[in-house]
Amino acid sequence: MTSISPADILRDLYAFNAWGHARIFSQVSQLSKTLYFAKTDHNTYANIHDTLAHTFAAEYVWFSRVQAGVSPPHLFSAADFISFTDLKAAWDQNSANFAVYLNALTDEECARTVTYTTTEGEPLSQTVWQILHHVIIHGMQHRAELAAALTTFGYSPGNIDYIIYLREAQS
Repeated sequence: MTSISPADILRDLYAFNAWGHARIFSQVSQLSKTLYFAKTDHNTYANIHDTLAHTFAAEYVWFSRVQAGVSPPHLFSAADFISFTDLKAAWDQNSANFAVYLNALTDEECARTVTYTTTEGEPLSQTVWQILHHVIIHGMQHRAELAAALTTFGYSPGNIDYIIYLREAQS
């Protein structure tokens, strides 16, 4: 049996995360402004824009805590981005910055404890691997909501399961 390191597992899961985001983004980019901002029944947030903005904001905050030891005092809000293009540019920059960190990730770093302050001011601590795992699961929750909304609008991203990602990556 082949052993795989925690850092390698997280890199693989982040590749899946990026793949899933790309499938969502490819469909969102085809939406009219009306559909992009339309109220949806499938999301925790009011519409596709708000859901994407929240997902980006969460990734940004967690990556800031893990990479720089900085706890931003608040999350970005949907109002910080006027369009999908604007939001996607910020997302791409954040993802590129985080990719550098992920490429250098070690098992020792995965075990490091990160002490941070929540946006409500509460001091907490988790290990890097727990935080990074949370970000992946959190992203999947909102991708599922977005996929449901996009499908309702006639823009299905298709199957966004991990096994589909693996099959596509192996082909």
